[in-house]
Amino acid sequence: EKHNRERAYTFDAVFGPAATNADVFRKLAKPLIPEVIAGKHATCFAYGQTGSGKTHTMLGRQGEAGMVEQALHDLLEQAVRASARVAVTFVE
Repeated sequence: EKHNRERAYTFDAVFGPAATNADVFRKLAKPLIPEVIAGKHATCFAYGQTGSGKTHTMLGRQGEAGMVEQALHDLLEQAVRASARVAVTFVE
């Protein structure tokens, strides 16, 4: 068996330590909102090592909204304009 085989990974984006939750939202989640309004399904999945900031990025903290809050704000705003009905599932 080969335990040390090479692996290649593809990333949608890489963010440095100065990136804000708003930066991450604008790049990764915001483009999904019109697709959801059009009737498609979307998922934002945070994966990484313990302590890497997944919960902070998704849920935020006081004074800095996470991706969930920002997505809900944009989604509901666009849904009202489009007279669309929205159903949401949140799993942590």
